Amino acid sequence: MLEPCFPENEAERLSVLNSLNVLDSNSVEKLDRITRLAAKYFGVTIALVSLIDRDRQWFLSRYGLDARETPRNISFCGHAILQREALVVPDTAKDPRFFDNPLVIGGPRIGFYVGQPLLSLDGLPLGTLCIIDSQPQPFSPEQVADLDGVTWLALRVLDTGDGGMNEADTRGTVTFDVNWREQLWPDGDPSLVVELARSADVVLVGSDEAERVLGTGSPAAVRALLPEPRTVVVKDGAVRAIAVDREGAQITVPALSVDVVEPVGAGDSFAAGFLHGLAHDEDMRTCLRRGHAGAAATLTVRADFATLPPEAMTALLSCDDDTWSAAYVGPAGIRVGGAAFPPPHESGTP
Repeated sequence: MLEPCFPENEAERLSVLNSLNVLDSNSVEKLDRITRLAAKYFGVTIALVSLIDRDRQWFLSRYGLDARETPRNISFCGHAILQREALVVPDTAKDPRFFDNPLVIGGPRIGFYVGQPLLSLDGLPLGTLCIIDSQPQPFSPEQVADLDGVTWLALRVLDTGDGGMNEADTRGTVTFDVNWREQLWPDGDPSLVVELARSADVVLVGSDEAERVLGTGSPAAVRALLPEPRTVVVKDGAVRAIAVDREGAQITVPALSVDVVEPVGAGDSFAAGFLHGLAHDEDMRTCLRRGHAGAAATLTVRADFATLPPEAMTALLSCDDDTWSAAYVGPAGIRVGGAAFPPPHESGTP
């Protein structure tokens, strides 16, 4: 067995780790949800958030494992923090570093390991998010990229920006657009989709998909079933979109009147418009209007995507509620109040 070395920046690394004040703390529900999600998504028996202390690896979150810590000198994660990319060990029996490791020849009999380093905002390795199974198995570059995304979710909970665990948004906003297709999920179990939604900051879901995934299309009921995200947006087809915050307050914006040419692409265009507003710190009502405007534009063309003329978008975003409700978007033109504007532009047209 090859014991892991200490990184050159060990003292600085330990200082940042200790400043988090999480060692020997209680489990964190958000991290437990992420490790559970990782185990289900990658089809393994164990998933861990492992922090590398001076002489031990301590599990801040664990799925499928009872132990809270193991010695650092036999840890796989001690090796993983020595590199920036994921440490992938498809078959421990064939790896000279691990074939006789006590965690391989004894419990939990690790046959497969992948660990993605958890890097602080300063790039210091604090530990890993790792997945483990008793059976050797391949792990593709695409799966490595997926694990990196899940690790990013864990890093947002481990707020390394201010030395404590809280909800400070130091690494951006995670959005999740529920896109449930039964043919892609042959076992019919939407639990993984629900786990992903609960790990996001903003969730967009059609009322019909909410019915199939959550058993209800009611915005208040959907919000109750997804209490963690900052905002949940329920899109009720061509009728309205409702944003519900954590306190249950709702903002509703009706859909625009549209002369539909081809009924495809509206959902993606709604999401694109809504997220544009969100990225520019616009208020929620304006974000919803942008979403509806993008969806309306796309419905009036045969291309995959369309945009409104800038002057038409400005008029729609600035008008009062009555004018918005009476506005019209069609392939021949756009009406907002008493003003007329040119029709939407297909993607790729001048």
